[in-house]
Amino acid sequence: MATYFALSLFTLAIFFDLRAYRIPNMLCATFLTLGIVLNGIENGIAGALWATAAACLMLILLFPLYSLKMLGAGDVKLMMAVGAIIGITLSLWSLAWGIAIGGLLTVLFAAYKAGWSSVKKTVYRYFMCFCMRRYVKPDADEFGAIRVPYAPALALGFLITCYHEPALHQPFLSLLTQVGIH
Repeated sequence: MATYFALSLFTLAIFFDLRAYRIPNMLCATFLTLGIVLNGIENGIAGALWATAAACLMLILLFPLYSLKMLGAGDVKLMMAVGAIIGITLSLWSLAWGIAIGGLLTVLFAAYKAGWSSVKKTVYRYFMCFCMRRYVKPDADEFGAIRVPYAPALALGFLITCYHEPALHQPFLSLLTQVGIH
């Protein structure tokens, strides 16, 4: 059941992120609440508390990336809702895969949009930020200034996690069997 809710959330988030570079607060809040309530129904107060802990962990892990303007607030709230739906361990794996895929996709997307010289310029700027221990705003011509929708990468991270976790992909297989595809 959680797999379907997470997949629905990611589908809607991708739609909004690709369309407007924005993931609506109401979407994230609805699924965050849904995750906590469903886990509470399935596992009692402990389930609701674990779902809340997963959402809080996502906030704690992703807030620094938001503060550094490396991730949008909608992406942080999206992963909080995913954490509430699928729990701590699976949301951590989804996040890890999503960040790995997102980093690669971001560089490729930015290189396509702004060119490889822009990529080098941004890497140098990040190095300087690290050395000076303060944020330096990107120039308009470097890829650090290009907005990249991140929900698709986070969704791919979730799908990879589903592939590696039988409990998550079993509902898909049974659905495919019911409709005669598998």
